[in-house]
Amino acid sequence: MKYIALGLFLLFSNSIFAQREGIGFEISSKYLHISNEYVVSVKHYRNTGVQILPYLSYRVNSSCGLTHSTIPLGYSDSSSTNCSLNKIPVSFYIDTISLSTNCQDYLLTLDTCCIQGSVSSGGALHVKLFIKHDSLRNNSPFFIGNEFIYASLNDTSIFDFSAFDTDGDSLQYEFYQDPWISNYFPGYSYNKPFGLNSYVNLNSSTGTLAFAPQRSGKYFICIRVNEFRNGNLIGFVTKEIVCFVSTNNSNCLSTNIYENSISKVNVFPNPSSAIVHIKGANNVKIVSLMDISGKNIQAIPHDKLKNELDISSIKNGVYFLKIQTIHGIITKKLIVAH
Repeated sequence: MKYIALGLFLLFSNSIFAQREGIGFEISSKYLHISNEYVVSVKHYRNTGVQILPYLSYRVNSSCGLTHSTIPLGYSDSSSTNCSLNKIPVSFYIDTISLSTNCQDYLLTLDTCCIQGSVSSGGALHVKLFIKHDSLRNNSPFFIGNEFIYASLNDTSIFDFSAFDTDGDSLQYEFYQDPWISNYFPGYSYNKPFGLNSYVNLNSSTGTLAFAPQRSGKYFICIRVNEFRNGNLIGFVTKEIVCFVSTNNSNCLSTNIYENSISKVNVFPNPSSAIVHIKGANNVKIVSLMDISGKNIQAIPHDKLKNELDISSIKNGVYFLKIQTIHGIITKKLIVAH
């Protein structure tokens, strides 16, 4: 456990500038209801072959000042994408921190260098987590939608950047202007990441992103989820990822396929205590059950899947079913209640 208070602690053994070749980051926190402890979780999406770092460096700003610390590696895995043929290496960094009761409004920031070969911008990956540390003792939202994007040139695509909040707070989505991305190339901006003349729309209520890129290449997207309670902003998290656009991505998720798939899939009964039935999902490759931290609990490949999942041995709580088809990923919330 780490104690974050007033002071400046510089950790030189692994600079943030050594955390290279990241192609995506997201961050979240969970209040433990024990003293002032929070579990902070970071997902680091990497290029294939990139070194797995033993920990990541981050800094914390609060009403008391600035501190620096690190978050250790929990485990590594591969993350499904919206394409049936692609997997992205991902590392999970998890730690418990204790926040001082003398400080408020904690802002955790993690940076990593550098964005390589992007069409739209250059700079560093950069994610933020805001914790309004007062009487609220709040859990942050966490992302549950598509984890990574492959898109087809000159085709409209839709992707799910939705998040879930265990406290039931209202969420609002927006493009985020990363201060480290200061050099957007001519014709691009933080809210027009595919070019000023390319269609793009982020639904502020659902986190659904629709876009139609007109040029092949690698694009950088920054999403921020704002958390409101009783009309007041009480926290936010950000996610930054790279989108790969190519003429070879025609097998990836398109607008109509995505919308039709979502509308047809039904998971029941929900809540459930034993067998969960999955109806309406066609061409399923694998079904995964993950907890609210994003950790995979179990996975069933298509040859063993009979459109049902046995959760009788799973602990009570909120989980998510990730249903990967040949067209992409569909995520459904599942409540386990024995």
